[in-house]
Amino acid sequence: MTVDEESDPLSISTKEEFARALAALRARSGLTVRDVGAAAKIPFQTVGDYFSGKHLPNADALTRVLAACGVDDPTTVAAWVEALRRVRRPPGPRPRVRATPYLGLE
Repeated sequence: MTVDEESDPLSISTKEEFARALAALRARSGLTVRDVGAAAKIPFQTVGDYFSGKHLPNADALTRVLAACGVDDPTTVAAWVEALRRVRRPPGPRPRVRATPYLGLE
């Protein structure tokens, strides 16, 4: 399966773009969310959350979803995994946007 601009993993920089591109890939494959879930052996509700952007998959789940959608080229799969890494928030506390109002809250 070829990669078009709408689902190009190299251009993904946000969680929303990731979900939109993954959903476009599913739509282009002609499969329903239930079909992808069954093929990837992941509950369809969870897969639906990946396509809607509610949650991000882990690398293994992403690889199975991509395979279900017909993406089996190792270079393309690696690009998708890299896109997932880019959009995933790093663990730990979120950066402070503003100063806390009380010293005890720091």
